[in-house]
Amino acid sequence: MQLTTSVNNKICLALVDWRLSVCGADAVRVCAEHRVDALQLDFGGPGRAPCLDDVRRQDAIMAACDEYGVNITALAGNQLNEAGLGLPHDSAGRLALQKIMISMLDLAKRFSASLVFFPSFYRGLIRDQETLGRTARMLAWACREARDRGLIIGNENDLSIAWARQLAAEVNAENFRLIFDSYNPVKAGHKTIEMLEQMSGCFASQVHIKDGIGSQDGKIRLGSGEGNIRAILARLVKTDWVERYVIENDYRDGELQRLADDITWLHSCLASEQERRIN
Repeated sequence: MQLTTSVNNKICLALVDWRLSVCGADAVRVCAEHRVDALQLDFGGPGRAPCLDDVRRQDAIMAACDEYGVNITALAGNQLNEAGLGLPHDSAGRLALQKIMISMLDLAKRFSASLVFFPSFYRGLIRDQETLGRTARMLAWACREARDRGLIIGNENDLSIAWARQLAAEVNAENFRLIFDSYNPVKAGHKTIEMLEQMSGCFASQVHIKDGIGSQDGKIRLGSGEGNIRAILARLVKTDWVERYVIENDYRDGELQRLADDITWLHSCLASEQERRIN
């Protein structure tokens, strides 16, 4: 199964290591075994994978990427879900967060990754104007730090169209993007297709694809849940701005046959939509 076609009609997939049973260099190997040439990495930290501020881990990842021909395309700061990007931190707390964010930017530069994103879930959920404002200020600071490094800063959240637009407006940076996820809006009660239609140009070119039922996501095969994945993919192919379709279903149970099935399904669906678009 070949997952990359011609330059003008390319299907580029990626995996995320925080939804695999392994991480770091081992996740690079899993990508290669499934003929996927790109990976998004979690920076790790408390309660998560070992933090990637360890140079030995960085070197191991780079060696694995060279060996298997896999690219690191993004870094995720998932530990910031617990730290809370928009919480009212004191000066010491803000400096601690900024230190983590700077480490991620420097590592992204070393890995030649183009995107670094900081999510806003769990303790970092945005539910009021004050939290939105504090989150926007931290993201605006990150965008300034990322500009000279040639990086895009992203934020993943479950906001409505109006609030997501407000967040982007308050960050007010050319190198800021929202992270589109196919199921997060569904869980939050938003209309995903409407979000795609009304927020053109707001999203990073690497999009997360997962499916679910109700509040549970990632445990069922792509296309078999309530995520309306086929319609979303049709819209994304039609508008033609996505560079990477990043599978974010949950395989932490080690069930890699389900991963293989999802890769096959997604590739087939994208190929069909591309053929329909051309014809």
